[in-house]
Amino acid sequence: MVYLHIPFCKSFCTYCAFYSELLSPGLVRRYERAVMAEMQAREPEIRRTLTTPTLYIGGGTPSVLSPIVLQRLTDALAGITGGRYGEFTVEVNPDDVTPAYAAFLKGLGVSRVSMGIQSFDRHTLSWMARRRGGWGSPLLISPEHPRPPPWGGRRKALPPELPRGR
Repeated sequence: MVYLHIPFCKSFCTYCAFYSELLSPGLVRRYERAVMAEMQAREPEIRRTLTTPTLYIGGGTPSVLSPIVLQRLTDALAGITGGRYGEFTVEVNPDDVTPAYAAFLKGLGVSRVSMGIQSFDRHTLSWMARRRGGWGSPLLISPEHPRPPPWGGRRKALPPELPRGR
């Protein structure tokens, strides 16, 4: 398994203990250069981890990176691993996912998305300092309008007692 930590967030949540920095273009450029150099330096080690061909990109909030940066990082890694993964997961924040971004992830080869929703309660989200532009993720399915997610995966139905979005 290869784990790539993206240490950037747009804001800090009170519950999170993972290392992260506020998103800044200068830091992202320095991070990208450092990760590329480390990939090259650790190429033999990375190749040995592929007995279980899994790529997991977590954070922080990987979905705050521009698609161009995420593409360059995964392309560099694919140069070492061959880019064939049994599972390829990316963590996302619901605010960052649009149909276009979901299509980008699918085109990248992502087979699983870990969407950090944490809560549907506004007060709880506020207490956590959790970034959410709207009340609910626009990608959540309501029982009235079931449709497959834009990345082609499956969704679990929400329990009936939870609010269904806007």
